[in-house]
Amino acid sequence: MAGYATALEKNVSEQISKGKACLYCGKEIKQPATGRPKKFCSETCRRIWWRIHPEVSEQKDTALYTMTCAHCGKEFVSYGNQKRKYCGHNCYIKDRFWRGEENGVSEN
Repeated sequence: MAGYATALEKNVSEQISKGKACLYCGKEIKQPATGRPKKFCSETCRRIWWRIHPEVSEQKDTALYTMTCAHCGKEFVSYGNQKRKYCGHNCYIKDRFWRGEENGVSEN
């Protein structure tokens, strides 16, 4: 059984390297006649693969900005956006809509 699994794994990795199988799940991909060849069978596989392999992306160090969150005060790194104010969506929501409620002050 181990020999069959090894052969199957080798076959799938060969198909992936040729661009005939999805990089994430190994499912067969039908390539378009024109345009750039596909690497993934679906949007879900593409998103998961890039989340697992962030080191593969070609990010430039000049586009990394160290910022301080306007709500919680923590430092965070923003890629490509110098004007970002918050470390995440939760801090944005809390700063925008819950500002008075956190301190026990009502704005009525």
